[in-house]
Amino acid sequence: MDKLSPEKPTNKQTSRATASTLITYRTFVKRRMQECRKRKKQQRIHEYRRLRTMVPSISKKTKVSKVTVIEEAIRYIDQLHNALLARLKTRGLPRCMQDMNIDVDSLSHGDIKDLVCEVMSNTPSSSVPVLSTDNSSRERNRIIPSYFIRKQKKMTKISV
Repeated sequence: MDKLSPEKPTNKQTSRATASTLITYRTFVKRRMQECRKRKKQQRIHEYRRLRTMVPSISKKTKVSKVTVIEEAIRYIDQLHNALLARLKTRGLPRCMQDMNIDVDSLSHGDIKDLVCEVMSNTPSSSVPVLSTDNSSRERNRIIPSYFIRKQKKMTKISV
């Protein structure tokens, strides 16, 4: 053969290269899938924690199962629906809902759920207030920093 012309790889060399590329690709795909699963799991954990902080009956507890979080969230939403129903029956409809033909006296618990769903679906997401669970934003809005309040409480306990 001419020294200037490149040598053609043999079939054995080609199959080895293809096999190593295939193995590398498979490990890459496995790793990506594992990372995706891990990211989804972390996101689920974060959302459960966020939901737990929104439900007053379990927000202060340290260890709560996911099932308990969901059950308590459902109970809390039902309590909010009942409170809304009671408020509508005592105070009537707010001005923003006056144009809706709703008989407040005949509303039931199921009707409240439907009403809330209807109002939320007609409300643009930008106008729905988002509650921040970020402690730093609450801390910034305080007049007296929380560390100072805690310090004052400790001092009063000591002096008593």
